[in-house]
Amino acid sequence: FQIYNELAEAAATPRPAGPINSARQPWYFSIDMKAEKNFNLGRYQVIPYLWVKNLLDRENILSVYESSGEADIVGWIQTPEGQVSARQNGTALYDLKQDNPTMYSNPRQILLGVRMTF
Repeated sequence: FQIYNELAEAAATPRPAGPINSARQPWYFSIDMKAEKNFNLGRYQVIPYLWVKNLLDRENILSVYESSGEADIVGWIQTPEGQVSARQNGTALYDLKQDNPTMYSNPRQILLGVRMTF
């Protein structure tokens, strides 16, 4: 496959390296936990709960850059053209754009709530 600057080229179309849907990404693994307790208050039922999403706080990769196959490295800055650009312009803006949080799943979330039935 060809490494190109995915961050700056809006109309770049990569050349497929294999058949459709043949690429693989890392495994996605997440454990969620929910604990609740029912209480009766007269004719009402109160159910407080604790819900933890991504209990192990695992950093799951949801998407990768097509040019590198990695979630945090585009790979263009390591090419000769990228090295010239880095010497002329620096890498601060490039690194900022390359660090895309949407490439990863959400971190651990802890939700506390109450449900009521009547």
